[in-house]
Amino acid sequence: MTTKFPLLVQFEFHPASKEAAAAAEYLHEVLNADPAVPGLQIPTICTPDDGAGEPPEPKVAGEAHRVLVVLLADDHLAAAARRKTKSGRLWGDYAVQLRNLAEAGGHRFMPVQLTEHGYPVDSRLDSISFLRAWAFDAEEERHKCIARRLVHLLIRRLRPHHENEDAAAATIFLSHAKADMDKEPGVVKALLQHLTAEHPENTWFDSGDIASGSRFGKEIEKGVKDTALLAVVTDAYSSREWCRREVLLAKQNQRPVLIVDAVQVQETRRFPYSGNTPVIRWKSGRAQDVVDLLLRESLRHAYAEENLKLRQREGDDLLFAGPELLTIVHRDKSKPVLYPDPPLAQRLRSGTRLHRRRGALQGTHNGRRRVAARRRFCLRRLPD
Repeated sequence: MTTKFPLLVQFEFHPASKEAAAAAEYLHEVLNADPAVPGLQIPTICTPDDGAGEPPEPKVAGEAHRVLVVLLADDHLAAAARRKTKSGRLWGDYAVQLRNLAEAGGHRFMPVQLTEHGYPVDSRLDSISFLRAWAFDAEEERHKCIARRLVHLLIRRLRPHHENEDAAAATIFLSHAKADMDKEPGVVKALLQHLTAEHPENTWFDSGDIASGSRFGKEIEKGVKDTALLAVVTDAYSSREWCRREVLLAKQNQRPVLIVDAVQVQETRRFPYSGNTPVIRWKSGRAQDVVDLLLRESLRHAYAEENLKLRQREGDDLLFAGPELLTIVHRDKSKPVLYPDPPLAQRLRSGTRLHRRRGALQGTHNGRRRVAARRRFCLRRLPD
């Protein structure tokens, strides 16, 4: 039996719209070809197009347990929504039916207004808030705006908040060396200011959030276990015991980690276990880029966890990031270990035996349909 994907994104737009097609292509690349987040592969499909300009049969993809239907509305769709095609059908009806099918199936419908006159599409959709991407003049900024909202909702689909699906996508643990707090370029303060002003993400900020009289170590450990770790590596960072411990706790608890490289002069010795994670170089005024990358890594992590659980066999052990000494040294060596792409390079297999098992789920390519393929790996230690 074919195993479904945990999650899939379904892009819907009028086939005559080059702008909507470009936006869908950009968003597909964000979810599948980001060199900064290797292994992030969220299946996507697009509106079928037979060249006749007719709306297809409304359908929500059945290849995944959770589907996010993204309606990219622009002038083409808005005009066609109220004008009958040769067959007498309306694109407005198609959009409304997609919304109804998505909600009836427990999925999510995300409408986006790409152009100023891309709204309204149909009065039956007026009760839904459209993302106003058109308010950004530059195409790149419009695309980034959509991508941020998309990543937020995808994380929430994988990590639901039952009271409010639009709640913060992640709680961010800001790991930093206090010795460098007031030194230029003031990275921690810049990030905190940005997060406070611009984002709904909760920020867990070590000692400032620990109640008086609490046990510092236990509170730090509790904070790291349920967060995405944003490690601001400055000159003093690797020399601080608590900074090192925070990274170790995050990896031992399989939490998403992003390193912000903010070293100004030098490090005496970089903490070795801060490797095997995405790294972004700090640039003044680019706090948004840091948060965007951390959330994409959080999405990769959440998707990998759900994907591996669906394919787990009895006795399998799971890793949600590439194997490293810290995450495999204490594991039961008799158990196969599953982990997400990319596979280990040959040199990194020294001391291990790596077997690839071909999975039953393969990628398909039908017209504009794109889905990701499955890979399965088994990591074993070589005999002494």
